[in-house]
Amino acid sequence: MKKTSKALVDEAMELITTYTVDQAKSLHGDPGVQFVDVRDVRELEREGVIPGAIHAPRGMLEFWVDPESPYHREEFAHDKEFVLFCAAGWRSALATRTLMDMGLARVAHIGGDQGDSAHQFGPVARQHASDPVAEGMADHEGRAAAIVLEHRHDGGPAWPWGYRATQRIAIDDDGVDLSLEVESRAGEAMPIGLGFHPAFPVAADTILQADVGRVWLADADCLPTRRARAEHFADWRSGARVRRGHTRDGRTQRGG
Repeated sequence: MKKTSKALVDEAMELITTYTVDQAKSLHGDPGVQFVDVRDVRELEREGVIPGAIHAPRGMLEFWVDPESPYHREEFAHDKEFVLFCAAGWRSALATRTLMDMGLARVAHIGGDQGDSAHQFGPVARQHASDPVAEGMADHEGRAAAIVLEHRHDGGPAWPWGYRATQRIAIDDDGVDLSLEVESRAGEAMPIGLGFHPAFPVAADTILQADVGRVWLADADCLPTRRARAEHFADWRSGARVRRGHTRDGRTQRGG
């Protein structure tokens, strides 16, 4: 029998656990609870994100949750209650029903029109469609503020190596602390490039410090051709000065 989308949502609502925004707020910050944002990335750009929520697009959620999927994400392997949310509570209801069918033991969603509810959970950040996923948002403690941006790539025709890149930016009265980590998920050596975000100015005494064993040399198309010892170019472990407006053509860094 043919079913409408409303009928599917109504059936799901009869089987799943639904929290109101106020109930969800009481769970926010609980280490045993993980909020999951299933909205489209363009909605994150417009409305911002709930602090601490992980972004799992609706089209990839089942693949990220399934431990037998090649796209499985470790975030869903933890023994936590997962609270899904969207905008109107429809997509999150269907997603919650699906995760229950997949055997996820503790899963619920935030129901109803959530409107501008992200702002009720703390400071939010706007995200542009081309930006990395912001999974750990502004964390204000006293005078300090921090944000963690994470980008994942599963490998594909344009770039065959899978990886996860994480950038942390912390600001306090002493200045700005930046850290960048790249984890290869390809099971083999992978060329990468490291650099500061252009939104942050580089002063005359800016130092770049990294645990770099070798660097990749590349051709005119920026494709890696061979590896060379990193100390031939700079003492990255001790810290090398960053020169403004300077780019090493055809070279990228590889940690390890």
